[in-house]
Amino acid sequence: MKSSYAPLSAGFVALALFLVTFTLAPQAARASEGTGTLYYLDGGRGGGVVHLYTGSGLLRIAFVSGKYKEIGFRGADGYAYGAIWKVGYHKAQVGLVLDRAVFTGRFDSAVRPADLLVRRHYALLSKGSYEKAYNHLSSAWKRTQSYDAFVKGFQEVKFADTAQTPPSYALKIIGHNPREVLVLVDATWFTEGRGGYYRFTVVREKGSWVIDRSDPITHEKWRDS
Repeated sequence: MKSSYAPLSAGFVALALFLVTFTLAPQAARASEGTGTLYYLDGGRGGGVVHLYTGSGLLRIAFVSGKYKEIGFRGADGYAYGAIWKVGYHKAQVGLVLDRAVFTGRFDSAVRPADLLVRRHYALLSKGSYEKAYNHLSSAWKRTQSYDAFVKGFQEVKFADTAQTPPSYALKIIGHNPREVLVLVDATWFTEGRGGYYRFTVVREKGSWVIDRSDPITHEKWRDS
């Protein structure tokens, strides 16, 4: 399984492989199944982790390349946030470990467009397309921030080379309903010298998805979500 956009860092993969290989005892593992919406994917050639939101809560599942079956993944769409997966997994000493992943061919109608919106928003900003980026804001946010003030806020910002094609793990979904999606952003992948982490609240307004607010968060909040 590969991230839709970029590989996982070698250090994380090595650690994940060590932990899973060292502690995994499949003969004693208890198999479980679930269906859910992809919230987060951090992985490369060696392995990684996925977050899958199901009706009973969030599953954080580790995977190791070559140690699970993958069905229905043609191209990158199946790895996009909002994709609906059916999974088989078991519990090991390190936590949940993936045995099987099936892409259903379906997407959550809120998570997918919200994820795309935030990525597109940064891509437009990095190209200087401020008017189009400003139109991503909700009516409520526009009432408190004029277009000129919006543009001024980015005059000193230098965008990263990866701002237009960030890795999947530059973002993380942490909650959603049919009218609102919460998206965390690791700004390291979008801006140079600033970094930081943010929570975007994306809402549905008059049939379209818009950004209602953006708030700074701590590294701990990002890490633990």
